[in-house]
Amino acid sequence: MRVRKAVQAVVRNGNLFLVVRKPDLRSGRKAWRLVKGGVDAGEGRRRAMLRELAEETGLKGRVGKKLHAYSYVFAGLRHEVTVFLVFAKGTPRFLDGELCGSGWVSAAKALRLLRWKDEKAAVRNALMAASRRMRRAKA
Repeated sequence: MRVRKAVQAVVRNGNLFLVVRKPDLRSGRKAWRLVKGGVDAGEGRRRAMLRELAEETGLKGRVGKKLHAYSYVFAGLRHEVTVFLVFAKGTPRFLDGELCGSGWVSAAKALRLLRWKDEKAAVRNALMAASRRMRRAKA
């Protein structure tokens, strides 16, 4: 089976998380998602993450730690997804015609809006990473 490598971002701006509304290819409906896209041949995952963020939203960001990884099979391909924490600010713009909405929302709202369990797990991992950083800073 062919493999498609992809990257996905849990984009943070302080305590807010970026969610984007776009067509979900598996269900055929529009859904709230995290920014996601493929890794081009010869491209590193972190560079791909910044490219996808810019292509989908017009935002520039800083890639942080790897939060999560998952895979699934769809359309005859095995999709291997690496999820990164990304820090960005600003107002997303709909550049690639794929998005039909976006918003900076609380973690609780992001968890309610997101459809897929792996995307929710990535947001939870981002919250746990932030909590660990805060505990270390206080120590």
